[in-house]
Amino acid sequence: MRNSWLVVAALVFPACVPAELPPPATTAARLSPEQSTTYVAGEPVEVARKLTDLFTARGVAMVDEKADLRGFDLTFKASRGSVVATEYRGWAYSSALGSVIHVSVQPVASGVCAVHMDGQPMLDGLEAPATGLTSAREEADMIRGVISQLTIAGMTVPEPPNVRATEEAQAKARLAAGRAAAALCLAKRHEMFQQADKTTDLEERGKLLMSAPECPTTGL
Repeated sequence: MRNSWLVVAALVFPACVPAELPPPATTAARLSPEQSTTYVAGEPVEVARKLTDLFTARGVAMVDEKADLRGFDLTFKASRGSVVATEYRGWAYSSALGSVIHVSVQPVASGVCAVHMDGQPMLDGLEAPATGLTSAREEADMIRGVISQLTIAGMTVPEPPNVRATEEAQAKARLAAGRAAAALCLAKRHEMFQQADKTTDLEERGKLLMSAPECPTTGL
């Protein structure tokens, strides 16, 4: 209970506790990459829906979804009640416990997606230090349980033999596409600058310069 008091006090009275608290708790300390990653048969949207159903059945709601051409990044959150810490002269403080699980669904082969999950406990909506009450044990158990349910449902498959080669090829393709888009952008920008240089109308020149696209120049 002493640890929970430190956590709560750090949120309410940060000047009253030691400057250093334990590092944030994450499931990475409890699950190996192999234990937190599985391969699931199905297209990304099907897999994302199945995962949403499984987490919802556990009382864990999806609060955010980001989709791109590759797959989905999903965020699930759940409330785990509250903890009350009593310290000097009967003063009591309460803090809301919760869990957040981040899920990545990415296609790695035809009809197969890699699903990676990591989680951490929360206190009043903030990442919690690793203590007795917030050790990421519950989040790790949740991830194990969801993977077990996928396995029992017959949805998990062995890692595709070419998955690493596919990931490298996808990374190279994204880099090539980014470079091609940047080259087109720079060509358009150069063209508009040339047009601005040729015009004698100051207002028109200003419009051309202001409307020239901003192009990425780093990371490509």
